[in-house]
Amino acid sequence: MQITINRPFDAHVHLRKKDLLRDLVKQYDIFDYIVVMGNLTPPIIRGMDAQTYQKEIMDLDPKFTPVMSIMLTADTTPQIILDAFKAGVRVLKFIPCGTSTESNNGIRLVDLPAYYHILKLAEDIGMIFSGHWELIENPRTGNMIRMLDREKHAIPFLEDVIKKFPKLKIIVEHVSTKKMVELVKSAPANVAATITAHHVLIGYSDVFDQKERITNPYLFCKPCVKTIPDQIAVMEAMIGGNPKFFFGSDSAPHPKWDKRGKNPAAGIYTSGFVAASLLCQIFEDCKFLNRLDNFISRSGKNFYNIPQTTKTVTMIKEKWTIPIEICGVVQFMGGRTLDWRVKAIGI
Repeated sequence: MQITINRPFDAHVHLRKKDLLRDLVKQYDIFDYIVVMGNLTPPIIRGMDAQTYQKEIMDLDPKFTPVMSIMLTADTTPQIILDAFKAGVRVLKFIPCGTSTESNNGIRLVDLPAYYHILKLAEDIGMIFSGHWELIENPRTGNMIRMLDREKHAIPFLEDVIKKFPKLKIIVEHVSTKKMVELVKSAPANVAATITAHHVLIGYSDVFDQKERITNPYLFCKPCVKTIPDQIAVMEAMIGGNPKFFFGSDSAPHPKWDKRGKNPAAGIYTSGFVAASLLCQIFEDCKFLNRLDNFISRSGKNFYNIPQTTKTVTMIKEKWTIPIEICGVVQFMGGRTLDWRVKAIGI
């Protein structure tokens, strides 16, 4: 048995820099386009930064087209946005300060209204606002919010952005809770969400103990994976056929030594070939294999106004074992045997 799908689109990838970029970039060649996130050290904050990073990527001869982003920081000005858009940048990346890996240059979620003039400009020129929606501390008390609840507490801030900017294309990155899924479903057509494989395949107890101590650092990510009801809601959104939900792997490679110790780096690495195989498995198990093409390719491209192509990927039902690690980076689900694998990538 085999299926042929439109060449996939990944709306959320961390390619990193230097050795990690060089070693892993070809693992994403299954995709037609990928959205490359700009929260790096130093961050990608200007159009010229994005062009330099894009050249660094393309010099490694990938088979995909990178869709570039810049990061919203305290120094972002209207002119920076205009220059970046002129340079081909189509995504304004928002990750609140302190939320996750390489987010220290971001602004706090509670301070986002001070940058509404930037969002208005993004709305006017057609730039997509892609956000990591988590509130990490209570603005009244300063107390840290437990990881399970951070996405939920960010919802009022997102609702205000949706209300204030009815024509701004907004993406909820790596949606992980039932409440956020429900918000995206009820929101206007300009609001969408990406879904990862790991937020439906693993749960809170796979990563944490009852005191929120990390027990499996290789499955630690932000936003963290959630409870069973949340998993079910995200799974239903994934397979449900609603074009507001599409694939964004949030593939975030770290050397394995950075995933150890008391403060492991947040992020799960899912290579493109593994991601496609996992999604085939999920959709077949749920008896919706016919909906895979829209989720992994067409819906995301449509939201990004990327033309559909005749390029394809053929998946074959044939058992194979996921490598445990690739170039010193531990692979999600490494060592597991899957029923589907990539057979051929069309040109």
